[in-house]
Amino acid sequence: MSQRRTEEGDLKAFQELIHVDGNGCHEYMGGLASNGYGIFQAGGKSVLAHIYAWELVNGPVPEGMVIRHSCDNKACVNAMDSLGGFEGHLVLGSQQDNMDDKVRRDRICRNPRKLVRVSPAERDAMVKLSREGATYYRIGKTLGRDQLTVKRAILSYGKLAA
Repeated sequence: MSQRRTEEGDLKAFQELIHVDGNGCHEYMGGLASNGYGIFQAGGKSVLAHIYAWELVNGPVPEGMVIRHSCDNKACVNAMDSLGGFEGHLVLGSQQDNMDDKVRRDRICRNPRKLVRVSPAERDAMVKLSREGATYYRIGKTLGRDQLTVKRAILSYGKLAA
């Protein structure tokens, strides 16, 4: 099979895993890495979905730079920035820019040892939404919780049910 054919197949598979929400996020609905970012198989390799999307639209990420999410949604792959004048949600920047974003948007964990508790009813609601296909980000927005709390609650459900 030619390299071009594989690339076209990867692109089609990637596009089929994207859901556009009402906020302009193009949410990747495929697998997630343990850090909450989408992970996609392209060219026989695992790649982060937001980087794959960025590189499709803009080319390779320059050395020393990172792709930041202006929407704070780790599942978002909206890289439309340079095509047709649309504002994308993925932004090129330095790691320091990324850390500054976290501070400015109050996304830093001030006390990582403190566990956030959720009620059994809230955990059940999170699990239900997850089974319906909602991302950790979308569940968090719906229930007023952050992605990490949602992820931990959902993952602990399996341990509790076993």
